[in-house]
Order: sequence, then structure tokens, then C-alpha cells
Amino acid sequence: MNVLKDHGSPVKEFTEQINNCEICFKHVPNVCKLDNHTPLLFQDSDNIFLLEETDYQIIFTPEKSNVSEIRFPSLKKVDKIPVLTTLTFDKDLYGGILNFRSYVGQSFFDVEVDSVKSIRIPFEVRSKKMNYEEHYPSMIADLAKAASGLIFYEKSPTFKYINFQQRVNKSFYEDFMFLEYIFRPENLLSAYGYIRRDPHKILQQYVETVPTTFASAIGPSDLINIITNPGNLSKTNQTPLNWPSQMGNYIPKRISQKDYLETRDTPENRFVKYFLGLLHELIIEMNIYVKSKDKDGYPVEKIREYNEIIQEFTLDGWLKDVGELCHMPSNSQVLQKKEGYREILDYFLIFEFAFNFQWEEVKEDIKGYQKKLSDLYEYWCYLKLTKILSQLQKSRTNYESIFEFNRKEWSIKIKKGMKSSQKFFIVKDENEFNLELTYNNTYSRSELESYSYSLSMRPDYSLMITTDNQSFLLHFDAKYKCDIKTTFKSEDIYKMHTYKDAIKDTLGAYVLYPGRKTKIYRESSTILPSVGAFPLTPGKSVSQDENHIENFLNQVLNEINY
Repeated sequence: MNVLKDHGSPVKEFTEQINNCEICFKHVPNVCKLDNHTPLLFQDSDNIFLLEETDYQIIFTPEKSNVSEIRFPSLKKVDKIPVLTTLTFDKDLYGGILNFRSYVGQSFFDVEVDSVKSIRIPFEVRSKKMNYEEHYPSMIADLAKAASGLIFYEKSPTFKYINFQQRVNKSFYEDFMFLEYIFRPENLLSAYGYIRRDPHKILQQYVETVPTTFASAIGPSDLINIITNPGNLSKTNQTPLNWPSQMGNYIPKRISQKDYLETRDTPENRFVKYFLGLLHELIIEMNIYVKSKDKDGYPVEKIREYNEIIQEFTLDGWLKDVGELCHMPSNSQVLQKKEGYREILDYFLIFEFAFNFQWEEVKEDIKGYQKKLSDLYEYWCYLKLTKILSQLQKSRTNYESIFEFNRKEWSIKIKKGMKSSQKFFIVKDENEFNLELTYNNTYSRSELESYSYSLSMRPDYSLMITTDNQSFLLHFDAKYKCDIKTTFKSEDIYKMHTYKDAIKDTLGAYVLYPGRKTKIYRESSTILPSVGAFPLTPGKSVSQDENHIENFLNQVLNEINY
């Protein structure tokens, strides 16, 4: 296979065994760490990596001549997307142009010649986006925390049955990345390490019957038991010190003694055990799945590694004395505050959100990991804008108000249009501002309050800013697609110009994208009117990105003051 890209510096030729098939690699880098710009890479002894949105030329020469039919079964379509354009070559030379477009996931190189099938060579198509493996779990984590108030609703899904087999068959790749996030050394391994070293303990009261001479103290309830059980009394010539005279020379043979025992069988530890069990069930099903699909490569090795880790955890000696979870201790201060336990609670929320909670907008039958990632990014950006505006208002972020909750189906969807309206009141230098944020509001010629003079427009997010004497709009669009230079695309800026021109009272429109470059195109020296782009990237740097957008909105409000 020849790649229609220049690899740069020369790379040594090497041979590897994949699925018992010897493959010779020419001009293909053999790397330890993957990047998101080299078109073809080889890693970890059996992993071939390609890139989305990249043209590849694939050429095949059969061993026999006069072939009547030749097919590339796995490359005709991937998730119903045609990816191979067949080309006509000279005699006994077959192939085509391969481009996976925005598909990200796994497939195979294979060929069928006159009904004779070749060995399937697995490969993975990676995204060109920076750190896309970080983005999915980071967004799921933030969305789970935002919906945590709903997860702890009175009908909590803690005990809702999860069909892991059905789930894994539909979404193996994103579930694998969820596990990668959970099993990072700084996440589950660190949190469980804290718990293992210092598990939560309580003093549990118990009662045992002991000979009277061994009793450490006798209380009022013990005296009542003595009187009401005369058969337990025996006469003695030597009574205990300060023995009641009314008892004569009678003392009990045995006495019930209350004591306290330190135990680890607490609701919090039962919760930890329950969560580890859920992870174990998922990993078992993923193991079964990769075996049934004859999968190989990096994900398979990592799943085996995770299985060994989770087995070690679930067989831990201290957990043997911990019972089964009967209720969710959601109000526990130990779960919410103690190191290790609070992190496990966070991972549980992420787990519940990813596996039990359903976004009605992102159903599992939507094929293509890229599609789901883009949709999640759109919802995630909405949460971040809500958070930024709450910070400007100096108030707690109320995420629950943005959701509609279906109790019967245990599903949520984000309110859209004017139903999504969230209002904020901000005071700056004694000036008052009313801000209203909407999600997916439609602007058209038929809507006087939401007017577009040409075609209908529906920005992802619209922010109405109102003062005593004026109102104007800012719009934001979430664009997960970005090129490998981690900057915005020109066509997205053109779209922002469309919003600014067509939608009444609009003074600004801006792209939100996972990248690094902030750019504001101003009409004049003032910050408005303008169009532009802001990076908003899931992961560790998101706070910095949030601050940049918050500072921009502060500049807008300050400019209005003058």
C-alpha cells in the first residue's frame, strides 16, 4: 500500500507478523508514541494506524492471472460510509483510493478473489484532532457531573440492569476509551490506593453472653434482665462489690455484655465494591466481544491488562468482609469528601451517565464515533457557556435547569429553542445587564422576536444582552472539526459572517472549537461588531479557555458602559 503523502525523512524497512501473516513495511514509521499528522504509522508490534480525511492509494496484485472477480469486503463501506473508490489499472493490478472521511474507529484490510478470502489485517483510523482520546472521557465526565442532580433523583438508576453485551456490541470503541480514562494511574488506581490503605471503618455495637466474672460493667438494662430471668441466678457466699442487697446472695451465672467492634462493612465500602463489580462485568463482556470478533492490537492488550487489575481489586482481602450494596449512600459525607471515596463517586457518576443515562439526541444506533463526538462537544460547550455566565453573575451554576428529564425512560435531553432560555443578571460599575442564553433557537422571517431577513438560521447558542436603552445578540457555534494545525477553519468564519449579517440585532458571532488560537476580526477599533473564534478544549486546559471567553464577555460589557 502506497500512501499519497510524503512521510518526510526516510524510514527503515521492516517486517512484522500480524494474524500469522508476514507483512513488509516500507517508508512506514515504527513508533512508540502516536501523533495526529503522520498518515501511516505502526506501533506495538501489531497495530497499523491511518488518519481520517486522508487519501490512500491501495494496490493489489493477485497471485493468479485471469481473475474474474475481486472485492475488498471490509473497505467497501465502513459504518455505511463508502470509503473505497475503485480504480482501473493495468491487467492483473487492482486497487483504488481509500478515504475514511470523518470515520474514526477500526476496520480491516482484506481481499476476496473469485470467492477466495484473504486473511484480515486489522487497522485503526485515528482522528487528526489533537488529543481526541482525551476529549471523549473529559466531556463525558463534565456532562455526568452536570447531570448528577438528576442521577441522584428519587428513582436512582443504581440498580437498573445494564445489558453490557448489547452495549459493547454497539459502542466498543468509546467504551474502551472510557476504560482508558478510568484506569489512568492518576484516576482509579490512585483513588483505590487511598481507600485500600485507609478504608472507612465504623464501630458496630454487638451483644454477647459471658460469665458474670468476665463482665466489665453492669448497667440498668442488665439488672432488668437479671430480675426477669430468675432461672439464670445462682446462690453464692461471695457477692460482687456493691451488689444490691435486694438480690440477697443471688447472682446471675451469665450476663449479656454490650461491646463495640471496628468493622469495614459500611455503606460507603459496599458502594466501592459495587462499582468495582460493574467495571468487572463490563471488562468481561469486552473480553468476550474481542474474542468473538477476532480482534487484535492495542485495545485487546489493554483490556486484558484492565481485567487483571480489576480482578486483583475485587479479590482484595478487606473486601471479603464487605456486604452487598442495598441502597445508594448519596448523602454520605465520606463519599463526598474523603480522599479516594469522592473520586470513586465521580467515576460512578461518569459510568452511570455513559451506560444508563440516555441522551435522546445521541442514541446508540447513530453509527460513527465521529458523529457522537461532535454532538457531545456541542452539548459540552453549552454547559461551559452556562458556567461562564454563572461566574459573571457570581452565582452557582444551575445545570439541572437546562435538561428535560423523562422519568419513565430514564433519559434526558437538553431544552432547545426558547424553552432553553436561561437568564442572568449582571451588575458592573453600577450598570445593570440582563443576559439571556438560548440553545438552538431558530431565527426566520416569520419570527418577529427571532428575525432573520433571509433564510432560517439556527446558531448553536445565542446570547441576548439587554441594557436600559438597547438589546443586541452574540452567537456561538460549536465546531468539533478542526484541522491538524489546531486552528479554526475559514468556512466556519464565513458562517459567522452569515449569522451577523442575517440575524437582526446581531453584533458578533464566534466559533468554539478544540484548538489553541483565539482570533477576533473587528470591523473597527471597538470589540463589536466582530466575528471570530475561541478555543474551548476538553481536558486539563479548559479553565484557561473558559477564562478567555469570560474576559471577552467582560470586555463587551465594559465597552457598552461607555
